[in-house]
Amino acid sequence: MNHERYDRYLYGSGSSGSERARPGAGSGPAHWFEKVLALLFLGLCLVLGVLGAVLPLFPALVFFGFAALTAAWLCPPLRRVLLRHPQLVPYFDATDGLTALPWRRRLRVLAWVTLKFVVDSFRLSLEALARVIAFARRSRP
Repeated sequence: MNHERYDRYLYGSGSSGSERARPGAGSGPAHWFEKVLALLFLGLCLVLGVLGAVLPLFPALVFFGFAALTAAWLCPPLRRVLLRHPQLVPYFDATDGLTALPWRRRLRVLAWVTLKFVVDSFRLSLEALARVIAFARRSRP
């Protein structure tokens, strides 16, 4: 089995869009038990995301991101829609074909994707805060 794409993602040789597999190819649950677990995980992520939106110190974007990845894994049309957004493509590249990996490598990839979600959500929060501050300064008389 060829794991070069994950090694490039984990250890950094960059990723080009031309190497990406076509949307939905090789991804998606193959067994009913995987579907049930994915639906439970999706529900848990949505509940935790809503809690994160209400509680100030809880990372809502991380859980909504995992919910989006899981929903895209379950529903190929949703995956095609989400792949149109350029900021989401690296996450889909990193998790495409994840079920074919051995457990240790799968956990390593998921840990790196989680770390990337956390860092990106923190960055997006800071950018939003900077925009709000800039808007408040401009609207001041």
